[in-house]
Amino acid sequence: MSRKKDEVEMDSENSDNTSSRNTHVSFSEKDQIKNLNIEGFNLIRTGKAEDAILNFEKIIEIDPKNSIGWYGKGSALFDLGKLDDAILCFDKAVELDPSNPDVWYVKASELKEFGKFEDAISCFDKAIEINPDLIDIWLDKASTLFNWGKIDDALLCYDNALEINPKNQDTWNEKGILLLKIKKYKGALICFNEVLKINPNSAYAYYNKACVASLQNKKDETLRLLKIAIKLDPSDKESIKTDSDFDNIRESKEFQELFKEE
Repeated sequence: MSRKKDEVEMDSENSDNTSSRNTHVSFSEKDQIKNLNIEGFNLIRTGKAEDAILNFEKIIEIDPKNSIGWYGKGSALFDLGKLDDAILCFDKAVELDPSNPDVWYVKASELKEFGKFEDAISCFDKAIEINPDLIDIWLDKASTLFNWGKIDDALLCYDNALEINPKNQDTWNEKGILLLKIKKYKGALICFNEVLKINPNSAYAYYNKACVASLQNKKDETLRLLKIAIKLDPSDKESIKTDSDFDNIRESKEFQELFKEE
């Protein structure tokens, strides 16, 4: 019941344009920083965080005031599980470029991953203060609030995101998932139906509607929706096999037939 979302990261190809206040960096050094930056984030994406750190340290050596160098190093340290060191780097990036919402956003996201919800919310709020129209920040703030047990505040975040863009299917889907988790099934269905208005071929909307139907013991409706979800995205089969929302029909013949090879 969770949306797939790209990892939080800055635009590594363009971030060097605003990441430094050092006017003494030459054009050749700027090109070098840009290349190191792109390579560094690619190394993080491919699981080579230790090598990435070397790239970002070279950026910092060339230009100690380059906030993206500090941010990148922090991201690599985070991937290595070195939270305290990562936070120090993020703090330095924020100090150098406090008006950049991405820096606050990334710091908030990392704090969230380690369960530091209150600190994460403070950073999300800083990012929103700078740019209140970034929907992903509202969505991640909402999920953080939910994990912190602040359901009503989380729902308000989703509503704020929908005011910005009522046609964003991720927002409707995530709000629906939250309502599903707190057993507000009617509201959840409204949200998943809104997703289908935006994207009639949304496999995850049909999947999540099937979860609602199953939890309401509507076996036939559950099976109907699961068949559509699987047709739209056959990879859903793996999640369906283990999703506890389908425990009440798991042993039925009709449910088992969903996984027969065609």
